[in-house]
Amino acid sequence: MKHDPLTIHFLTRPIHRLRQQETILHCPECFRVRVSGSVHTNGVEQKINLKRRSLLRRIKRFLAYFVLPINVQWAGRVKGDTDVLYCWGSFPLSYRPVPYIVELDNPYVLSYYNIKRFRFLKSFIKNRLSAKRCRQIVCISNACRETLVQELGEELRSKTTVLYPYVQPLHTRTSTSNTPPLFLFIANDFFLKGGRELLFVFKTINAAGIQARLRMVTNLPEMFSEFSSAAWLEIITPGLEKNELFTTHFANADVFIHPTYQDSFGMVVLEALAYGLPIIATDVYAIREITGNTQILIPPPITYFDSSYCAVAEYWNPHFENMIQASRFPDFEAQLERCIRECLEVEKRKTLRQAALSVYAHVFRPEIREEAFIALIKRACNDQTS
Repeated sequence: MKHDPLTIHFLTRPIHRLRQQETILHCPECFRVRVSGSVHTNGVEQKINLKRRSLLRRIKRFLAYFVLPINVQWAGRVKGDTDVLYCWGSFPLSYRPVPYIVELDNPYVLSYYNIKRFRFLKSFIKNRLSAKRCRQIVCISNACRETLVQELGEELRSKTTVLYPYVQPLHTRTSTSNTPPLFLFIANDFFLKGGRELLFVFKTINAAGIQARLRMVTNLPEMFSEFSSAAWLEIITPGLEKNELFTTHFANADVFIHPTYQDSFGMVVLEALAYGLPIIATDVYAIREITGNTQILIPPPITYFDSSYCAVAEYWNPHFENMIQASRFPDFEAQLERCIRECLEVEKRKTLRQAALSVYAHVFRPEIREEAFIALIKRACNDQTS
């Protein structure tokens, strides 16, 4: 029987997302925690990263996509009392064999989202995930688990646990009563998340004499600078502290809108759900699952994943954003406009709000996640203590 408490060694990277850092910061107190790398815990450092990608980051992404075969991470010398390594989207390398857990947003992260390489190296990836050292595979959605078993085989299902990201209870609003209603859009990738379509649709709606406001926390491309003076549009400079994003922008919005072309999960949708915001989004990958099929979902104009949650390889490449920019989707914009008009009704927003809070309470509460996380670690360490 293992010693008590069990020790988890988290392998972090500077580019890790906040949802991954939240796993460490809210790890149950019954475990001892070690961390390789830094975890930012104060409000100044814990920023929402919405700034334009630097040239260095673009170079790193290029090298990862075209050069590196498999996503691995160096763990170095791991202390002898470590029970399990916890990795995000990578296989650990260490001086001595240590049991590990791999968390995935979708399996393609293991090949840096290069689909052709993933499928070429499928046998190798499957062998690493099937190995005895790999104690558990954590998928942050059922959609991710379905991708995994479709791509690598049904036999991995029993080794896989669905564990949703941590999201704090955020709902403090009791009504959605702005006049005119305020729609909130938050995105790093303006084009990939549907920012262009929102500008065109809101321009059309307001030109028809129907009042609706749009707040965008994003970098507005120079080609759309003419919109910045529109009375119905507010552009917020990115780089906000996490608490400011929630208390100032989520708290004052009436509807959250996320017409994305691609998403491996949709963390911002889950945060909107926790705030009890009505949601309009595209039906991409895990978003229907997150919303419990209770919100307004629109079929995406491009099928980034097929019906079995597997990637459509022709769209998984560095040029996908350029393809989106070069295309217009009038039918998609028309559907988006109808959904926005639907949410102008106060009673509709109240119904969607109640549904969002119900889904959060029954699926995503921190207490539910903590219980599942404890069970996960005990399974990974073969610990049968209560």
